Amino acid sequence: EQGYAAGAPYDLIFINGAVEEVPAALLGQLRDGGRLVTVEGYGNAARAKVFVAERGAISENVFFNASVKPLPGFAKAREFVF
Repeated sequence: EQGYAAGAPYDLIFINGAVEEVPAALLGQLRDGGRLVTVEGYGNAARAKVFVAERGAISENVFFNASVKPLPGFAKAREFVF
């Protein structure tokens, strides 16, 4: 889930499975104009997304709903909400 920073920056990162949340460490490894493709979320609430790095900012585009097997290690950190 931390990627491979030694080989960065990348033009494309493809996550082959669903993740609850894309780690900032992976987004930080994109070259300017680079893209990260994944399915974010679990079950029937997951969405296919493309994240794009442009001029130091990350934007995201949602394309369609998808149900893909989740990858281990990409769970969002649990936090207490009052």
